[in-house]
Amino acid sequence: ALGLSMIGLAFIVGFAFDNISLFGVMLIISAAIIYSIYIIACNKAIEGIHPIVATTYISSSAFVVSLFSGLFSGGLFVMETGGWVALFFMGVFSTAMSILLFFEGLKRIGPSKTSIISTVELIVTTILAAIIFSEVIKITQIIGGVLIVASIVLLQKE
Repeated sequence: ALGLSMIGLAFIVGFAFDNISLFGVMLIISAAIIYSIYIIACNKAIEGIHPIVATTYISSSAFVVSLFSGLFSGGLFVMETGGWVALFFMGVFSTAMSILLFFEGLKRIGPSKTSIISTVELIVTTILAAIIFSEVIKITQIIGGVLIVASIVLLQKE
């Protein structure tokens, strides 16, 4: 299932390496490694802790780090009302709700299945980019999405 998911990922991202920043690719791979460690560590760290409590800890920590970052960069004071509203909704939905749902899923199915099923994010992001930004979805991306869904179905049969 993991191999099929990785092939699907390659199809969605694409194989063209022209005009691609090697440093950008290294940053993304580093983020993936850190996120993998995070998933495994969270699985152990939140044993016996209710997902709402774990989400509160993570979200509060992220708020404090972001607050200090905003204060020291000066970016916190230049936002207009629309920026604050967007920040609020991102905090509630993109951060707190997604973390809570992630922890609930992690508790029920474990880190390996959670990480593979999380690749659905790629499909959702691709579809939303097409809807919101009018990006064209290529046939290779559709094939990649099908492979990711197939990996999830395969995972459920294991």
